[in-house]
Amino acid sequence: MMNGLALCARTVPQASLPERIELAARHGFSHVSMMGHDVIAILAGELPVAVVHDLLATHEIAIAELDAVVEWLPSAEPVPAEMRSPVGEAEFHVVADAFGATMMNVVDRADRPNGGVMLDTWHLFRGGGSVTDVAAVPAELIVGIQVNDAPEVKRNARVYQAVQHRPLPGDGVIGVAAILADLDARGCTAPIGCEVTSAELAARAADEVAALVAEAARRVSPSP
Repeated sequence: MMNGLALCARTVPQASLPERIELAARHGFSHVSMMGHDVIAILAGELPVAVVHDLLATHEIAIAELDAVVEWLPSAEPVPAEMRSPVGEAEFHVVADAFGATMMNVVDRADRPNGGVMLDTWHLFRGGGSVTDVAAVPAELIVGIQVNDAPEVKRNARVYQAVQHRPLPGDGVIGVAAILADLDARGCTAPIGCEVTSAELAARAADEVAALVAEAARRVSPSP
C-alpha cells in the first residue's frame, strides 16, 4: 500500500515551509516536500532546524523529498551560485546519452540502498512513456512519485507548460489512476507526491489550492 499523500512545494509556491507543513496537516496529507530555498533558509539560520522538527512532530508530517534545483527552468529569482548546475540542459543530455545513462542503468550501477527512481507522471508522459513502461520497473525501486496531469494539446513551449500549466491529476490525458493502480497492486510503498505547477493555482490562496489538490489526488489514488 502506498504511503499517503505528499504536498509538494511547487504546488503551493506561495507558502513557506512552516505554512506548507500546516497546510498538509489541515488537508490530510502525510508528507511535504522541500526545495533548495528551504535548505538555504535553514543553513542561513533564518529557519531554525528545531522549529522545523517541532512543526513536523506536532502535525505528524514527514519530509517525502528534497526536490531538485535546475538552473535552466524559468524562475522569478536566480538560482544561487552555490546551487547552480555547471552545465545546461542540452549539455546534460549529451553527456547522459554518451554514458548510456538511462534511468535503470543509473540506479543499477549506483547500487545504493538509499537510491531509487522518482516517477513524475508529467515527465513520463511528455517523454513518450506510458503505464506499460512503468510496469516494467520493479515496484521496490520506485521510491518517490509525483502526480499531475497534462492536456492533450501542448500549450506554448514545453518548459513553460511544465512549470505553469500542469492540470490537477485526473484532469488530463496521462492516465494517472491507472499508473497508481499498477504500482499499488505491485506493492509500491512510496508516498504520492502532488506536484501541480500551475500559474492559475499559484494565484489562488494556498489553503484553497491544498484542498483542491488533495481532493484530486484522492480521486486517482487506489489507497485512502
